[in-house]
Amino acid sequence: MIKRNLLKGAAVFLSCCLVFTSAGCGKKKPVSTENTTKAVTEQETKDIKKTKEEQVTIAVKDAEGNTVEVAGIVETNEDGEKVVIIQDRDGNRTEIKADNYEESSSGTITITDETVSNEITEAAKDDKIPKADEVIPTKPSTDVADNNSNNNSGSNNGGSSSGSSDNNNGGNNSDNGGSSSDNGGNTTPSEPETNPATPDTPSHEHNWEPVYDYVHHDAVIDQVWVVDKAAWEEPVYTKYYVCLQCEYGECEYCNEHGLRQNEFLTFEEKKAHQYNCAINGGSCSNSTTRKKVTDYIHHDEEGHYETVIVSEAYDEPKLIGYKCSCGATK
Repeated sequence: MIKRNLLKGAAVFLSCCLVFTSAGCGKKKPVSTENTTKAVTEQETKDIKKTKEEQVTIAVKDAEGNTVEVAGIVETNEDGEKVVIIQDRDGNRTEIKADNYEESSSGTITITDETVSNEITEAAKDDKIPKADEVIPTKPSTDVADNNSNNNSGSNNGGSSSGSSDNNNGGNNSDNGGSSSDNGGNTTPSEPETNPATPDTPSHEHNWEPVYDYVHHDAVIDQVWVVDKAAWEEPVYTKYYVCLQCEYGECEYCNEHGLRQNEFLTFEEKKAHQYNCAINGGSCSNSTTRKKVTDYIHHDEEGHYETVIVSEAYDEPKLIGYKCSCGATK
């Protein structure tokens, strides 16, 4: 009887040991979300540094030796090589290798390749390349997006596996009568947040249009004298009498005695001359009347005043500034 009881006690003891041993072996250590998140963040930072773009000032020499500065980008490619990128206004990008430029302590990049310098200066003259003081858009890195997508996928898979394993363990613990069913909850590591890439807005270039104010000038008018009849001199005529025999020298008596006179102011004077000549044997008998200008009467010009326009009214433009379509002024 005593021996049978000892055997039963030993069997119960072994059974308990087996139960506790199987419970301890079936319990799985939870995955550390902190270590997973830290690993993802370090990988993202590494990828971002590999594809980081930085705007810099690019200096080139034109054909006359003058320095021309434009905006450019310094980028590190997948091989770890630093390259300079010139991006025109259409978004076309040209890479310049390290052996074709020099970088100063201030961060300015000087292009040493003469052919490349000439191409850049010609494009800058045509305003095809942004100036040094302009902000240029940079390309979003596709490597970062791909790495984030892979990391997120891995995190989600890890969370599902952990949750599934914990659920199974929780089920076993529950069957064994343990109180560790809380360990079976779905605990997934927090996923790193990724913001969608925002497209760069192209910089606005002002188009300055002149703005004028106007100063009004009235018309200039005047009173002008218009001549209707010019000034003139009116002649004054005097009538006189002519002895025709004396005029032509036909009277011998008048010729011999110096009495030849062919003009007389009055009829009485002419009549007395002819009578004296006739009684003394002269031949003065014929006469005529004539007239001649002896004076002038001045007459002033005649006319009137008229109102005339010397110069038309007009508005004089006066430049007061410039305005862009965006509303900016200067």
